[in-house]
Amino acid sequence: MEIVVNYKQPAFSDGVSLSSIDRTICKHFEITSELLKSPKRNAYIVKPRHIFCSVAHLYSNASLTKIGQYLNRDHTTIIHAIKSVKRDMSGDADFQEFMLKIAKEAFAYDEERRIYFEKEAEKIKEGIKKRKKHIPGLRHKIVGKASGDWVCPTG
Repeated sequence: MEIVVNYKQPAFSDGVSLSSIDRTICKHFEITSELLKSPKRNAYIVKPRHIFCSVAHLYSNASLTKIGQYLNRDHTTIIHAIKSVKRDMSGDADFQEFMLKIAKEAFAYDEERRIYFEKEAEKIKEGIKKRKKHIPGLRHKIVGKASGDWVCPTG
C-alpha cells in the first residue's frame, strides 16, 4: 500500500506566495496584515500596500485580480500601485535594493514553510508505519483506498 500525504505545498517555481510577501511587508513597516488589507488610505499604510502590490507582481505568478482579492481591492488599484512604485524606483538604487530585500525575505519564509511541511509529512508517514504493525489477536483492515482509517471488524 502506498501512503499519500495530501497537503498543498507552495509552488516555488511559480514564485513567492502572497502571504509571505504580506508577512515581510508587515514586519518591515511594523503594521498588521489587517491594516495592509484595510480600506484606510493613510500614507503609512498606502506605501507598504503599494510595495506589496509591486513585489507580488514582480516575484509571484499571481494575477492582478488575485493580488487585488488578497488586499480587498480592484485590479485597477493594483495597476495604479505598481505604476506608482515603478515611478518611485526609477533612478533610486536604494529603493530598488529594498524591493529586492523584501522579495528575498519572502522567498525565505516560503522555504521555511516548505521545510516545515516536509517534516510534518515525514511525521505523518512515521505515524502510519507504526499503526500498520500487526496487533496480536485482532484482524484489521483498511477501509477505502489509502484512507488510513483502521476498522476492527466486529463479530
